[in-house]
Order: sequence, then structure tokens, then C-alpha cells
Amino acid sequence: MLKYRMYKILRFFHLISKKKYKKKTAKYTKDYKLIARSKLFDKSWYLKCNPDVKKAGFDPILHYMHYGWKEGRNPSKEFNGNEYLYNYAGVRKAKLNPLLHYLKYGQKEGRVKFKAVTPNVALYKKIRSIVNRREMRKILLVSHELTYTGAPLSLLQAAKLLIDNNYKVEVLSLKDGDLRKEFAQIGVRVSILPQSSTFKLLKAAVLNDLAIVNTLVPYRQYAILSQVLPTIWWVREPVEMAERNPSLLMTLKKAQNIYVMSEYSQESFSPYNNSVRVIKHGMVDAYQQVKMNREKLSFAVIGTISARKGIDVLVDAVALLPEKIRKKADFYVVGRNLLPEDRYNELKAKAEALNIISLPPIADSAVMLKFYEQISCAIVPSREEPTSRVAIEAMMMGRPVIMSDHVGARYLLNGKNGYVFASENAKELKEILKEVIQNPAKLYNMENECRSAYLNNNSIDVLATNLKNMINSVK
Repeated sequence: MLKYRMYKILRFFHLISKKKYKKKTAKYTKDYKLIARSKLFDKSWYLKCNPDVKKAGFDPILHYMHYGWKEGRNPSKEFNGNEYLYNYAGVRKAKLNPLLHYLKYGQKEGRVKFKAVTPNVALYKKIRSIVNRREMRKILLVSHELTYTGAPLSLLQAAKLLIDNNYKVEVLSLKDGDLRKEFAQIGVRVSILPQSSTFKLLKAAVLNDLAIVNTLVPYRQYAILSQVLPTIWWVREPVEMAERNPSLLMTLKKAQNIYVMSEYSQESFSPYNNSVRVIKHGMVDAYQQVKMNREKLSFAVIGTISARKGIDVLVDAVALLPEKIRKKADFYVVGRNLLPEDRYNELKAKAEALNIISLPPIADSAVMLKFYEQISCAIVPSREEPTSRVAIEAMMMGRPVIMSDHVGARYLLNGKNGYVFASENAKELKEILKEVIQNPAKLYNMENECRSAYLNNNSIDVLATNLKNMINSVK
């Protein structure tokens, strides 16, 4: 009797499994036919672009359905699945095959299908033969924008150093901005490059000997330039940006001459590319020997207000401080908001209740440096930060830094010029604040160590040497 019941149960599950298999097979047959009938799948193009698929004897459509789209491979030059997923977050989050989604729904909804760029290899080889006969004296800098923010400002500093070392510099930017006039003042020609303008990019490649692509944003431009002339990819963002974009991630995996801003960032990129090297920020020394205010300690978080920057962690830490201790110090949050309005209003209300002072972003660099002189300590509570311009500037001005262990600039800390706390751990940050507020001399005595950390790691002379070595490494 028991055996019979077991047989019935097993038979039941077998039939269900068989039914599901048939249903799944039918679905794939239907999807296969839909793709096969579509003009957006080109079998010969797919096999030409993916010789490993051809060598393995795979049916190109089945390969694309099961593996190809997940690996970032495109079905034809008429459809770019990576761009489709990148631009339509709902499709990406649902982990749907981009081509099938477009054929079933996207087409009717008026979604853009995007075209896959196919390199003209013959033209590239011809250009490379011209480039290889030139000396490495003309450098093309590619920027994603020209704003007064970290990455473009660092590129401006690099341009000045290159000119001082007798290089000729040209800039291409995906977006225009006020920083353009700063480049013009040092004699650098700036052109605005539309995302789709491959011809303008190749023309610039012919006229230069080396390209430096700044940030992950112009990854398409890096992919093209790196096939034409020696190209350095100077990456400043966290690896999560690449992980959210299949096309960018595929470019990253194949890339050479990648430089990031810290060893922490190098470690996070290494699973995707093990040839990543480090070049740190460099800044012109603006130290004026202004001593720290000894009447009342003041702490500041400087930068954009976003989830990644961890402003809420600081607010929570201050809230945990006993009121008597909290009143012995001033706290500032300086920067523009990027949070959703409701989340920002909630955070702002909590901060105001604790007398945390909010200030708008400070665009003028001279004013910003004066602000550093007025504070006792900078706080960088970021959840993820490849480096930290704020930490470097604070050290340069002789001000200690409290930062999370997810900040790349923690290489600056030596136990005598600041503190590290576990990312998102408000209680640990609270204990550090409590300790230094009750013992302010600990901060007063850190000035010389802060200066040494800056001079040894992030001075303009260090950057000049590192920049020269970076360029020489790709010759």
C-alpha cells in the first residue's frame, strides 16, 4: 500500500515536471521563431562577431537566447541590447532578454532599439599606421563634462602639468560647461563631441599621439580610441557604475592601461580586470599655516548629498551623542542635494533638530580653502568612495579626517592624523566624535602629520611624476 502511494506521488511530480518542460520548450520554440523572423537578428553577423560561438558549432539564435544577451553580445548591428537594458531600467531589473522584450512590447511602446557600433577595422589599421610613426608629444584628453567638479578639475590640473612638460594638449568633451574657459586660459583647444560622432573622434585620433579618457562615462569613446592609438583610461567612479551597465562592463573587461585613484578602488575593479593600476590625485599646495580654532571644535561633511555619501550616517551619529557633548562642537553639511525630495526633507528636518548647519555648495576654490581653515576636522562618511578629494584637501590644509573604511583615501591615515570607522556604523562614528570632542588636543596635535600625508601622497610634484610614468608606460 505504501509503495503504491509513493508510486502515485512520484508519478504526479513526473507528470507536472514533464508538463512544465513541454511548456518551457514550447515557449522557447515560439521565442526562437519570433527572433528568426525578425530582421534584428543577423546570424552571419553574430557568428562573425563571436568566433567562439561559430567554433563551438552553436546555433546562433539559441546561443543568444540562452547566453549571448546575458554576456552583453548584440544580435545584429541594428540592435544594441546593452544600450536597451541600460536605458530601460525596468527591463534590466526584470532580467529580460532585451531583443525579445523589444519585439514583444518595446516596439509597440515606441522604445528606441539603438544601433550597435561596428568598427571599421580597415580604417582603424590605416589610422594606426599613421599614428605609430609619430612621437608621443600630442595628447588628447577626453572628458564627460566641463563642470567645476572633481573629475574635470583633476583633468584641468593634468593638462597644466602636461603643458609644463612641453606636451601639446587638446580636449574633447561630451558636454560643454563653465570650466571650458579655464582650459582656454592655458591655451588648450576644447571641442564638444556628440556621443554618436565617431568621425570627429577618429579625426582627433589622427592628430594626436596618445589619448587619456577621463572617467567611466566616455566608455564608448575609449573603446574606439583604444583600437586606434595608445589610450589610457583614468577611472574615478566606483565599480558599481560598471556593474549596472553590461556594455560598459564588457568594455572594462577587455580594456588595457586602466588607472584608478586608490588601492581600495584597484581591489574592487580587479575581479573584472587584473591589469588595473593606481595614480592618485595631486593638488597644488594652498596651505597658509592657519592654526585650528581652539575655542570650539567644528566638523564638516563636504560634497553632494546622496545615499552613497552617507550624510545620514553622520546625522545618526550626532543624534547618538549626549546633548552636553554635542553642544561643545559645531557640525556642517556643505553641498547640493541629489536625494529624492521627501528623503531630503526628512534628513534635513532631523539635522536641523540637532543644530547641524546646512550650507550650499561652494563653487569658488579660494572660498572653499578658506572654509577648510575655519573647521577642525573633515568627515567623509561615504558608503562607497574610490578616493576623496575632500580628504586630500583637508590634509593639505592641515586638518585631520574621519572617514569610513569604504573610502579609498584611507591610505592617507597613519593613526596620527585621523580616524577610520566601519561604513554605515553610526555608533562607531559617535564614539570617535565623543572621544575627540572631550579631548580636543588630539585633533590640535595632528596638523603636521596631516601635512606629511598630503606631501608624500598627493602633492602636485607627486602627480607630475606619476603622470609622466603613466604616459611612458604605454609607449
